[in-house]
Amino acid sequence: MIVAIAVLSILLLLAAAIITKTSSIWIYSNSKMAEGREARVAFNSLVSRLGEATVDQYYGYTNYTSGGIVVPGAYVRRSELRFISGSSATINTNVASSPTDAVFFTAPLGIVSDTTDYGGLPSLLNICGYYIQWSGTDPEQPTIPGLSTTPNYRFRLMQFVQPSEQLSVYAQTIPFASNPNGNSPNYAFVTHTAWQNIAMQNSPTGAHLLADNVIALLLLPAMNTTDSSGAIAPGFLYDSENPTAGATAPNLTSLNRTPPVMRVVMYTIDEPSAKRLAGSSTAMPSLYTGLFSSSSLLYPSTNGGDAGDLSRFEQVLVTKKLNFHRFDAAVQFPRQPWNTQN
Repeated sequence: MIVAIAVLSILLLLAAAIITKTSSIWIYSNSKMAEGREARVAFNSLVSRLGEATVDQYYGYTNYTSGGIVVPGAYVRRSELRFISGSSATINTNVASSPTDAVFFTAPLGIVSDTTDYGGLPSLLNICGYYIQWSGTDPEQPTIPGLSTTPNYRFRLMQFVQPSEQLSVYAQTIPFASNPNGNSPNYAFVTHTAWQNIAMQNSPTGAHLLADNVIALLLLPAMNTTDSSGAIAPGFLYDSENPTAGATAPNLTSLNRTPPVMRVVMYTIDEPSAKRLAGSSTAMPSLYTGLFSSSSLLYPSTNGGDAGDLSRFEQVLVTKKLNFHRFDAAVQFPRQPWNTQN
């Protein structure tokens, strides 16, 4: 009987260990699948809205004054709408601790905050943007008066949408009389005004959490879905307002155009990895040292001589024992003339 009880005890201990392990695996798998669904939904939303970006280009005269008379100077592409992508630290100065890339653009999303006066107009323009932020404030956590909350530091994918009735991009024009060297017929866009930062300043409630634990967002403007050269966006910067910061090929210009294609790469980690990564420090973890400064080094070189920054970044994540997932997409914008002649 003693032997039987001992054997039964051993079997019960083994069964308990198996049940505990199985339960742990099930909880981990379920959590990972839930986080994967959240990340996939966020990534699909980003890609879908990015594909709706427009600059609504048209052609018009650039004028100049000669002897007090306004004279047409050139017939060129014009637009009051904008598209910009690049290092978040450079183009997204309203947000602290925002690593890797960001993108801001105008799109006919029809999102309004005043549905009484502006509802039912689905094609109204919005300024939209995406970026990552390292922050201890969870935007989705409710604020309870008198109750303090412990900061929960995480990387978060944020979405910014300026409601249509607050659209600020058209306000950045000046009368033709004040700038006779500007656009025809009677207005000119004020260049280099950081329109995306002005929009965020004017509509601070437009920023919302899209997904937790998104640690990298890489945006590579390209000529086609297989182009990984980074030639039209050195340093990842693509600015439809300032073509000299974009293309390097002779006579190729991004002035008042969206890029032909945007290659989008997003990395996420699971919650246990995020907890280990954050630890007890409030400082943003170092994951990107020496990476993502040159757009030509993002993907492996065509001759196989360089593994690329994506490969090096994944090695960093493996070294830190972080469970990660990579999302890839190539967003093709509406076809438009793109050559060295116009």
